[in-house]
Amino acid sequence: MGARQPSRGARVAWPSVTWRGALVAASVGAALVAQWALDRRLAPGIAGGLSMAAALTFGATTAGAGMWRRRERDPLARPTWPAMAPLAWPPVVGAGMLGALAFTRFGGNRFTVDGTGLWLAGLLLISLAAWEGKGAIGGAVWWRGRRRDGILLAWRHLALLGAMAAAAFLRLYRLAGVPLEMGCDLPLNWANVREILAGEAPIFFPSHPGREGVFFYLTAPLAAVFGLSHTTLKASSALIGVATLPAVYLLGKELRDRETGLVAAALLGVSHWHVILTRVGYRAATMPLVMVFMWLFFARGLRTGRKSDHVLAGLFLGLGFYTYNAFVVVPLLVVLLLLGEALAGRGRRLVAHGPGLALLAVTAALVLVPLARYVADEPFQYSYRIATRLTNLERPLPADLRATLLRNVARTLAMFT
Repeated sequence: MGARQPSRGARVAWPSVTWRGALVAASVGAALVAQWALDRRLAPGIAGGLSMAAALTFGATTAGAGMWRRRERDPLARPTWPAMAPLAWPPVVGAGMLGALAFTRFGGNRFTVDGTGLWLAGLLLISLAAWEGKGAIGGAVWWRGRRRDGILLAWRHLALLGAMAAAAFLRLYRLAGVPLEMGCDLPLNWANVREILAGEAPIFFPSHPGREGVFFYLTAPLAAVFGLSHTTLKASSALIGVATLPAVYLLGKELRDRETGLVAAALLGVSHWHVILTRVGYRAATMPLVMVFMWLFFARGLRTGRKSDHVLAGLFLGLGFYTYNAFVVVPLLVVLLLLGEALAGRGRRLVAHGPGLALLAVTAALVLVPLARYVADEPFQYSYRIATRLTNLERPLPADLRATLLRNVARTLAMFT
């Protein structure tokens, strides 16, 4: 009789864990050394290569079967898929009609009372079309059970809270003085929030060069309580940054397992790029949070077949356009992901998810109704900021466009170190 094969869930031998742990420690150490050199501009080419090698080593090592517990299923490679109930068309058609009526009531770049009421009623109808009974919307369970003396948290939740505490420290420590100056954008952001506090409700903020409004509407309640100031703007973006960590944890958990989510959340918490982005009071701080939620529900919808998850993905897909203008590329990424699924031989699964994907598209379109009305009324003002980056509207274009594009892509990828 041959030797018994270890079960799939068998414990990995200590030597395997030891050398993988050593590789993880070495990759983290190399990344710290590389960042130290990059901050001081010491051999940036070598330091950048070391940082990339450290990242690849870390990812390859932690993805191995010996380091983290594998999930019993791969959400993107399951041989079967859940059946999806047929789409209830009357609520969808009703939502579309309400959205069309709301479009006519959002003139003057304002969230009017009647237009907003029609708009929200359409979103409610979409929710009813996706309703599938108890447990339709999945979520995280933050405790193992209840005891008479309180709630017992799981270790992973304590670890996530620790990562959030570290992230909060990096974003809030000496916030009033670092950064000290408002720069050129923050005075306009301050004026946009003051406009909301004065009772206005713009869909888009046209002050030069034009700004999306989610960040301002999230900041206004904080400013109403603590007063509108430079520190209030920075505190709002910092809190949004900390709130992004549990969203990243849930996305990592959905795509692979809890440990992956914890590592991703912890790395985001100390990310040089994200700390700076969320300390300065820029509206761009809202974009990662909304995009992570969109990918979370999109991936969950493809795995579970729940129409409610597809609706939530559409909700955040539409909401992303109200965060920052760079979000305009995200729908293209969604299309590319679906094409990748089809090319990987999962076309039948996409067909099975047709009702959910249709709800995603309709929900995103409905969320975009107010902004679409503004774009129809003021197309030049809405596209002005993007046009200044893609044309010679603000300054002459560089002579070598290809080299400039490659250099910008390289800098964009390097910022995540």
